[in-house]
Amino acid sequence: MSPSGFHDSNSYPDTSEVKEDQVASFISNRYATIARGQLDDFKEPSKFKGWDTKYEELLKYKGFARALISTTKNNYSLIKRLATARYLNMLYGVIMITYYHLIKSKIKFLELCPI
Repeated sequence: MSPSGFHDSNSYPDTSEVKEDQVASFISNRYATIARGQLDDFKEPSKFKGWDTKYEELLKYKGFARALISTTKNNYSLIKRLATARYLNMLYGVIMITYYHLIKSKIKFLELCPI
């Protein structure tokens, strides 16, 4: 599940490349507090004692900062996508009903014809 799945304002993912200066900036500006900030994501942080220490271990891996930035850039609003899908499903239903009414008389005719 996306960490902020329904809250992002982007309608589509940002597929642009993550640049080295973005990685360096992210590490220098966020790494000092990001592990402790993870605890704020839990409803009951007290149930996850030591999580910040475990998360700090992940920060040591090369490529982890790039992965976090990429995840953020590629996170987009599911609300907008779901609303579009619902609209398209509704439109499809209207088209099918209209099509049925157009061919209904032909169906009746075929039912009367013996094979």
